[in-house]
Amino acid sequence: MKKLLFLHIGKTGGVTIRHLLAQQYSSDRIMPVPVQMKQSFRYPTEIIDNIYDYHQNFDGAEVTERYDLVMGHLDWGIAQKLPDFEVMTVLRNPVTRLISQYYQYLGHPSNVSSWGDPVLESGIMRDVHSLKDFYTHPIVQETYNDYQYKILTGLQYSKTMREDPENILGLIKYLGVQERLNRFIENIVTIAPNTIHLNKTAKSNVIDEQDRLNIQALNRLDMILWLKANK
Repeated sequence: MKKLLFLHIGKTGGVTIRHLLAQQYSSDRIMPVPVQMKQSFRYPTEIIDNIYDYHQNFDGAEVTERYDLVMGHLDWGIAQKLPDFEVMTVLRNPVTRLISQYYQYLGHPSNVSSWGDPVLESGIMRDVHSLKDFYTHPIVQETYNDYQYKILTGLQYSKTMREDPENILGLIKYLGVQERLNRFIENIVTIAPNTIHLNKTAKSNVIDEQDRLNIQALNRLDMILWLKANK
């Protein structure tokens, strides 16, 4: 079985991909997926307290020896530690991705680990009353502006820039976009693609046009990546 690393960018349909990929591998060859809380997944998981520390302490040599499938909210720093693994990821229009992120935070349980997430640790959601409050907050901007770009360059969690940032999409073997997720699934899994999309975040599809333009401007690099991935 090929060694595969799925970089799950939040709010792109990644839970569905993880669920489907796990059915292609023996459970003992799937590295436990780092999660914030105990959940009923059909693959091994590991509850962790801090996703940033997890990246710093990741042992690529041990993982390569023990596992064939690595999945989770991971950035390119992990890919650099797993050179024998092919990389898969899914991108999304940064406007709708951020909106989905906003609604996820609104419904986030208070008893779940913060994971080292600056938005959760700061408690700013108590003072956020609108989408505009969210995307204009300095902590949100520091954490989520060009989030997909930062995941794919290693800046988000590993805090190290990859050596070839101009070739961000070039080393990704399997690249999809959330807006055509079913088509992507047909190309990467051997089971029937007619599946339930898991972990959907309830949200409103109504957005002020000025908010849309503002979010696009704040996520210029993500827009470039998403447009390239759509070609």
